[in-house]
Amino acid sequence: MKPTKTHEVKIFIGSVNEVTKNPFTEKDLTKAIQEFQEKNNCKITVRITKTNFVSGLSYFEKGWEIGAINYPRFFVNISQINKFMISLGSELLSRFKQKRVSVVTPSKTIVLENSYESN
Repeated sequence: MKPTKTHEVKIFIGSVNEVTKNPFTEKDLTKAIQEFQEKNNCKITVRITKTNFVSGLSYFEKGWEIGAINYPRFFVNISQINKFMISLGSELLSRFKQKRVSVVTPSKTIVLENSYESN
């Protein structure tokens, strides 16, 4: 048994490219994350979960939750996890043309923003 202090960081992202208005798939997202991990030689393990964003009757959006923990088997410190997830969130914001991507740590939420004009 190898206990460690718990730390989890999550990225929340929509599933539609804001420029093309086309959805991207789990396969597209997975490939983008794998390429980012390889390019940055940082293979922090993440989980990808489908999610829905709901606010009353007027708002519904399909999206993704990407999570990383400080997995005791492969030691990565909290600072490395935070930096990796913020960098990954920024990469996904750009790659999938998102207006906003949220990165949630145990102590704060960071909203990464872009401005794409809708046609």
